[in-house]
Amino acid sequence: MPAERAAAGLDYPTLASSNPRLVYVLATPFGATGPYRDWQATDLILQALGGLMYLAGMPTSPPSQLGGNQAEYQTGVLAACGALLGLAARDANGRGQLVEVDGLTAVAIDAENALPYWDFEQWVRPRLGVENYLLTRQLFPCKDGWVIFSIGNRWRTFRGWLERSGLLTDELAGPEWESADHRKRHAKEIERACEALCASLTCEEIYRLGQEARVGVAPVRRIDELFTDPQLAARGFWQSVPHPELEQDVTYPGPPFRLSATPWRIAHRPPLPGEHTGQGWLPREKPPASPPKKSARLPLDGIRVIDLSWIAAAPLATRLLALFGAEVIRIETATHPDSSRRLPTARPSGNDSLNASGMWNNLNPGKASIALDLTKPESVRLLERLIQTADVLVDNFGVDPFPKWGLSRARLRELRPDLIIARASVMGRSGPRQHFIGLGYTIGAAAGHNSITGFPNDPPVGACIAHPDYSCNPYHLALGILAALHYRRRTGVGQTIDLSQHESTVCWVGVEAMEYAVNGAVPGPCANRSPDAAPHGAYPTQGEDAWIAIACRTDLEFAALANAMGQPRLADDTRFRTLADRKRHEDDLDQIVAEWTVAQPARDLAERLQSLGVPAGPVQSHRDLVECDAQLRWLGHFLRVEHPEVGIRLADGPPIRLTETPGRIRRPAPLLGEDTERLLRDLAGADDDEIVRGFIEGWFQ
Repeated sequence: MPAERAAAGLDYPTLASSNPRLVYVLATPFGATGPYRDWQATDLILQALGGLMYLAGMPTSPPSQLGGNQAEYQTGVLAACGALLGLAARDANGRGQLVEVDGLTAVAIDAENALPYWDFEQWVRPRLGVENYLLTRQLFPCKDGWVIFSIGNRWRTFRGWLERSGLLTDELAGPEWESADHRKRHAKEIERACEALCASLTCEEIYRLGQEARVGVAPVRRIDELFTDPQLAARGFWQSVPHPELEQDVTYPGPPFRLSATPWRIAHRPPLPGEHTGQGWLPREKPPASPPKKSARLPLDGIRVIDLSWIAAAPLATRLLALFGAEVIRIETATHPDSSRRLPTARPSGNDSLNASGMWNNLNPGKASIALDLTKPESVRLLERLIQTADVLVDNFGVDPFPKWGLSRARLRELRPDLIIARASVMGRSGPRQHFIGLGYTIGAAAGHNSITGFPNDPPVGACIAHPDYSCNPYHLALGILAALHYRRRTGVGQTIDLSQHESTVCWVGVEAMEYAVNGAVPGPCANRSPDAAPHGAYPTQGEDAWIAIACRTDLEFAALANAMGQPRLADDTRFRTLADRKRHEDDLDQIVAEWTVAQPARDLAERLQSLGVPAGPVQSHRDLVECDAQLRWLGHFLRVEHPEVGIRLADGPPIRLTETPGRIRRPAPLLGEDTERLLRDLAGADDDEIVRGFIEGWFQ
């Protein structure tokens, strides 16, 4: 709390007065100011208030907390990015600053296309259970578990798989199935084909055959199955760390990304309480005294990023870089445009333009666009000239196209010796499964997320969004890039980042993985419960599909809840006297709480409980986040950005707040190819003849 920090002399103004170069990172549930600044929070409460719970689980069950501490992980990785942004600014101007990250904002940006759905169509995206946002089923049982399909635009490869399996029926063979709209209207026929594929096969057989067919499919893995994954084993992902106090080594999740020059490692186990108290510390050499320079406009001012990435995960990483000053240049082509440009939903009615997608426009503000058809050698040569001017090169291709372009790592280093090459493939650029493909839905399932989310009697649907594409994968990638830039500023050395989206996502079931590694227990669906709190869950309130999340960690919090319920004797009931008692009788307790909440408005009830010190919050949709959430309004999170084709639209603002060099959206998402001629002239040195020839011969399309 702000008052406690100030009283202890640990607030930013006090510490900065003695060390003006200090970068102070403050990570809080809701921010240090605003109407929620003193509210109590747990991961459950943040997932509820931030809109994530509303999008998770089956529509016939309560909204589901995603298994694992997803809100805390998201806040933590953004705080790490914020620290490196603060250091980048300090390297430019000699001054430290306060860096703020809050859990509410961190969760609010993890919502796939829920924001543009509300902004463009006034449609509240619901939790869809076994379906995806196109309202087609994607989860199917097989012989020994469940698998998830994400066919998307891979209809032809899926049809080929059916044909080779002898399952292609006449009703699926016609040319009309090339149309995504037709497939949506006739989804039941596709579902029957998926059921037939799964009926006689195991999860791993489906996984292998689907990948051979180049169809997005993956098993819903249990946590224990991650430890026998051949790709994780081949890449040495799991780390064995000695724990002398346990008289054993403990297996930890490994690196979320790999840096070629500064490899990640676990130096030692976490410290025991007070283990290092009283130990002497070697004083760090004091930096030379020098007057602060004029402030850089933004921390990444002067950094140029060539962005070859696709859809969501990597574009969100470069979005963060653009917010804080990097010049991000998307390399695109109209012959095979980014899928997020082509989505038929979340766009103005009747507008089929590749520039009108709400999802595209929220993923890419602040960037430029060059149209280059890289199937043409002349376009590749122009790309090489752009790379010579760049600091960072980003891609997230499934199948690596760099070899056919002649862009080996050696060639890239020849073009720019200190280049940072950031690669974010599904499985990483080594190992027996390096060519596997996937999207956020399949990556989350294969990494164990679905198996620890939801309720035991429901299918393991997990989040009804591509959660890894909006959380761990983009911000681990951004963190790796910022770390590599930090190292390059000190050494002049560039390096390669190999991010496996699968490994990055497994890192976010770390606690559950260690539960299995240490105790041999296989975590199942969390059912909105926690070993550390009771009651702990989502309870019905007044209105349709309206819920409140409540979490009581202590006896005092439960006593405050009992008083609010008008049932103070509950705190003395032998079933509920202690946390252990409440856990043993949790079903009874949940029923009592639900009977009390059901007739009350969620937001009013949450405010009342928070005033009594009880962690609580309404389970918010994106309509609620935009129109009702007082804290996000206070923080100014949602921004209005004017776009030349779709007008003024909502966009997520920076999830990290720097007091001296704040991030901002400097331009709307680019029209496809709108910067082609300008940037090829300015950066690649293209002259009039080359530009004219490029347009005539189709290099720029």
